[in-house]
Amino acid sequence: MKRKPKFTVNRRELLFIILTVIWCGVIFAFSAQVADDSSKTSGGVIYLFCRLVVSGFKNLDSAERDEMISGMQFWVRKAAHFTVFFVLGVLSLQLFLAADRPKRRRDCAFAALAFSILYAISDEVHQHFVPGRACQLRDICIDTAGAAVGVLLSIAVIRLIALKNRKKA
Repeated sequence: MKRKPKFTVNRRELLFIILTVIWCGVIFAFSAQVADDSSKTSGGVIYLFCRLVVSGFKNLDSAERDEMISGMQFWVRKAAHFTVFFVLGVLSLQLFLAADRPKRRRDCAFAALAFSILYAISDEVHQHFVPGRACQLRDICIDTAGAAVGVLLSIAVIRLIALKNRKKA
């Protein structure tokens, strides 16, 4: 009678399980913010950015500052969608690579992208139930693009490292 192998998790796999779950929690927490709180969060990031980078921002009156921040809100929020799912794509790819014993990168990449897309969909559905927030197909597409770039860039880096290691040997 053939014995089933024991379920084991290596340290690298455990690390990426923990990091991926934490990152999903971060995304969930941002999505759980009601619209006003979410706007304040992105507005605060924009305000800090403008104070540090935009010359003359400190000299503007309050109305001019608010107008500048308001004009940047849409783009910053969409960049945030792209960025958080870029990170999720990277983390989930590393998780699947750590968990996949034969190390088929293509299968791991598809699994990571599928996981990220499903999480993006669930994130938008979650937002549908948060006051002042909406479920938007555009955001799912932006999230998917971020995850895809994260996965593809990670694969490219892995290949470059492997190529560099082969040249050393």
